[in-house]
Amino acid sequence: MIFLQLKYLIIFKYYGRIIFVFWWKNIMPHEGTCEMEPRDLLGKTVRDLVTGFQGVAVAVTDYLYSCSRVTIEPGRADKDGGLMERETFDCLGLEVIEGPVIQRQVEYPTIPMYSMVRDEISGIEGRVVALGTDLYNKPSVGIQPVGLKEDGSIVTGQFVYEARVTVLREDEVPVAEWTKESEMLRSPEPRPHMRTGGPQDLELGGPASISTRRGLR
Repeated sequence: MIFLQLKYLIIFKYYGRIIFVFWWKNIMPHEGTCEMEPRDLLGKTVRDLVTGFQGVAVAVTDYLYSCSRVTIEPGRADKDGGLMERETFDCLGLEVIEGPVIQRQVEYPTIPMYSMVRDEISGIEGRVVALGTDLYNKPSVGIQPVGLKEDGSIVTGQFVYEARVTVLREDEVPVAEWTKESEMLRSPEPRPHMRTGGPQDLELGGPASISTRRGLR
């Protein structure tokens, strides 16, 4: 009797998980636009669901462990005839609206996430934890140096153009044990645009905002 109960419990758990994944992917309503590939937003007019801020999506940054972020530039000049400041948002909070669509041949990053790389100019070495795709600029990578400072704090990560980076080796992306079960329940396939946390020191909002705030090199 106990054996049969255990058998039915295992069967229920297995098929229940399959039903849950199917419901999540095909029936559960998802707000925002990220059921599509975030990079597909480039050139489209989008609006943030929370603030109402809208404009053209000019850059997308994909992060190793967190949701992709989209940089939006307002499709108008300010009252003095200058460029308005860009803002960056989580892709899940954006919707595509009617407005100008800019079609361009966009160049995408090719270096795999978590690769060990070296910047040819500065000599900085570290892991690729972010990939930047820009509507008008070359692709970039976010490099997080491995190790800590003497005081135990994290070394600040940097974004540089992908063309100046040398790949030292490619390694498998590590995943924390406690996240494996929940990740499997959310989806059987990797979904890099879903927020799961991530390195906060590289929360720069993509190459578009880096070029104005920290200087994309």
